[in-house]
Amino acid sequence: MKILVYSVFLISLTAFSQQPSLILKLDSTTQKYGYVNAENEFVISPTFDEAYEFMSPYTSVKIDTLWGIIDTLGKFKVKPIYNKISAIYKGHFLEYGTENYKFRSIDGSIKY
Repeated sequence: MKILVYSVFLISLTAFSQQPSLILKLDSTTQKYGYVNAENEFVISPTFDEAYEFMSPYTSVKIDTLWGIIDTLGKFKVKPIYNKISAIYKGHFLEYGTENYKFRSIDGSIKY
């Protein structure tokens, strides 16, 4: 019985702590990417030319020729200023340069 109660507690704790998942979707009308909720409704408008899935509270998106970073509300954390960047992982991303790579923090500071 004790194990059952503990299991139910862990399951409920996990359910309440998870953010609603956002799914990357190409809008067939605009040919732009946005993010939909579980009901397939756009919650972040399809305004991006390229985009990555959310793997953290942030993701990388491309507008025209430049990449930036948005949060789960669609607000820019980093304005589109980069020619090419990776997906976000644990608050960091790679900036791809012509001759080298830069490992940056979500605030834009160079880490390596």
